[in-house]
Amino acid sequence: AVDILAATTMTIKGAGVSKYGDDTATIDFNGSGAVSTAGLTTLSLTPSSSVDIDAGGAMTLDASSITIGGDSDVAVDIDSSTLDIDASGAVTIDASAGSISIGTNSSGRAINIGHGTSEVTIGDNLTVTDNLRVEGNLTIVGSSTEVNIESETMKIADNLVVLNSNVTTGLPSENAGLHVSRGNQAIAAMYWDE
Repeated sequence: AVDILAATTMTIKGAGVSKYGDDTATIDFNGSGAVSTAGLTTLSLTPSSSVDIDAGGAMTLDASSITIGGDSDVAVDIDSSTLDIDASGAVTIDASAGSISIGTNSSGRAINIGHGTSEVTIGDNLTVTDNLRVEGNLTIVGSSTEVNIESETMKIADNLVVLNSNVTTGLPSENAGLHVSRGNQAIAAMYWDE
């Protein structure tokens, strides 16, 4: 065993390639400022405080899998001018508790979801707290549809409103028409009496 203790700075330099390690792996300095490893099986960094990596260029992480904050379930804060996530497979964002928020920190930020030919699926209820504009066709499939319009006038460009469209054969058993509520007064109705 060799034990070197320095009271102040200790510098070890080689004119060419310098290698430091054991009989299994080495850390190599190539003489031009680059550091690489040979035979390394595990790299463990366990500082008592923080780890600060300042790179003048790009930083690349290549691995079969990358886990950030997984052991202690800690918070991860990414602050960047641009964040670009490209995946050759699926991208999944899950939260075991709480909610998932996108674009809620600043107002007036546009949020785009999907390509022009992409399908967007929402698995449960969708709540829109402001105006909703649909520039394509709107198809509603459900057993119950309720529309509450607080404006004084509803304008419909079509000249026909079709009721009982699901009746294709035989005679319908229910009357169909328009029903006008009048507060505590009798209703007004215009309908076809079957």
